[in-house]
Amino acid sequence: MGAKASTEKHPNDGENEKFKFGSCSMQGWRQTNEDAMISQLDIGDGNSVFAVFDGHGGEHVALFCKKHFVQLLKKKKTYKAKNYEKALEETFLQIDRMLLQKTG
Repeated sequence: MGAKASTEKHPNDGENEKFKFGSCSMQGWRQTNEDAMISQLDIGDGNSVFAVFDGHGGEHVALFCKKHFVQLLKKKKTYKAKNYEKALEETFLQIDRMLLQKTG
């Protein structure tokens, strides 16, 4: 066998007047850590975003989501109208479409 899990932990924490958070990632048995996280206490309008993008589809997908998610979310009319549930749904669907176009 000879394979060994990488158990090095990568902690992240922060707080503001509304939230205190902590997270931790670990590579485990994979060759690289393929997950990506967002932990933004204020995305510019007083709202916070916390997300984990599971890298089972590969780290490129998770990193793409991390890079684009918040900016796409904030552009949604539904987000600006404070319909956050709908805005989140629309953003996830938009990212899915964008990824499908990239992989054609």
